[in-house]
Amino acid sequence: VARTSKNQHVMQVRVWNIPTGECLATATFPCPISAIVLHPCETMIFVGGQDGVIYAADLCAPVASATGISSFPLPQKFRGHTSAVMCLSISL
Repeated sequence: VARTSKNQHVMQVRVWNIPTGECLATATFPCPISAIVLHPCETMIFVGGQDGVIYAADLCAPVASATGISSFPLPQKFRGHTSAVMCLSISL
């Protein structure tokens, strides 16, 4: 399960195990985050950036780090917006 708190300067999303309070992984983005949505299957997160790009992070492909907290690669970028992406929604 993913939770995030954001303000105008946050560039990172953390994925938490809510029952234990453990941070499972982080995803860092190249710009401040203005929107976020979790796929209903909890396998992907989509993040709207203030740079007008939507970033996709695969929650099933974490990369281990020396700190013990995994990170997620950011393989997909959806371009085309001319300003910040302020809202995201997934329809199935």
